[in-house]
Amino acid sequence: NRAACMFELKQYDECLEECKKALEVGRAERADYQMIAKALARAGNCHCAKGELTDAIEFYDQALLEDYDDKVYRCVNNRSPLTETFGLLLAHRPCS
Repeated sequence: NRAACMFELKQYDECLEECKKALEVGRAERADYQMIAKALARAGNCHCAKGELTDAIEFYDQALLEDYDDKVYRCVNNRSPLTETFGLLLAHRPCS
């Protein structure tokens, strides 16, 4: 899909726009929860790549609420590359 291509090309802002469109259309058409979660996780990946960690975590959390995925879960726990790269203790963040 277009968002995946834009992510690979490091066009993160364009990827985020495509994810937003996918979420709008997906929710309007009552798409499968896995598809919604995939768009949310990809948006989280974009924010992570841009260094916007708070936004990334929010999108990962939303993706996990839609559909549980081990890869997304690993992005928000202490063993993830996200925490190793940025030295964050995400397990101690406040619950929302």
